[in-house]
Amino acid sequence: MNNLKKINGETVKGFVQWLKSQNCGCCHFNIGDTDNYMMHICVGWHDYGDGDKADDYQHWVIAWKIGVETFNNAMQCDFDVDFFMPDDGNGNVYDTLQEIEGDSIDWDALAAEMNETAEKVYKWQLALEESTKGEGERVAA
Repeated sequence: MNNLKKINGETVKGFVQWLKSQNCGCCHFNIGDTDNYMMHICVGWHDYGDGDKADDYQHWVIAWKIGVETFNNAMQCDFDVDFFMPDDGNGNVYDTLQEIEGDSIDWDALAAEMNETAEKVYKWQLALEESTKGEGERVAA
């Protein structure tokens, strides 16, 4: 698992600053690939409520998660749509979604948490793919 790329605090901080300045979008950092997916640390605008972002920004927060996408996915711009959280095909999702909030964020500690979570999800995904070899590629639920 040492082959996984690691994100650093300055990169995470830069993602958040860019998202706030643009007031939209998603940033992703490829940590590595499995047989079926590209895996990313994703930081972006997450809709946690009912409402349209154009009409009501109160329902949107900057959040992060470990997201995966298939190799044939051409879009990489929407946090909630283009990057899904890995699942086992039976409705069990490895949910890593967390808000990024506060004025005094320890960016290095947050990056370390992201890297630790990424390694756990990556191991889980590899084990899942190994146990389902021959069944074909799953798609987002």
